[in-house]
Amino acid sequence: MDLTALADECIALFRSEAAEKWVTIERTADGRLEAAIVRDRIVQMLLNLMKNAVQAMPDGGVMKIELKRDGRSVRMIVSDTGVGIAPEHLGHIFEPFWTTKATGTGLGLALCRKVAEEHGGSLTVESGIGGTVFSVALPTG
Repeated sequence: MDLTALADECIALFRSEAAEKWVTIERTADGRLEAAIVRDRIVQMLLNLMKNAVQAMPDGGVMKIELKRDGRSVRMIVSDTGVGIAPEHLGHIFEPFWTTKATGTGLGLALCRKVAEEHGGSLTVESGIGGTVFSVALPTG
């Protein structure tokens, strides 16, 4: 499946919600990038990462969706210009039911990592002052 087209569909679905929170979405891609995926699971994962990015920018900002070739993988990167994740929380964010939010189940990021791993890939995070970057690597073959 073409992940670039899939990302564009997710962005189209999410653009109005982002705009309501004063978040702009930028997308870059290394052309058509394909991977063998279960479409609905990847859509669920990408929309969840996008929702988290918007929630991390209460005063607005920029969310970037980047798709790039990385050797024998395709990398989907969701980054934001938000508040970042506290260093003491980084080790817990993928744990089921762990959350710092007043509402929510704490299952979103655990689910995202599970989806990436189901596809033979991985989900990593980097965060600091000025934003967070989630990177999903999916094998191309």
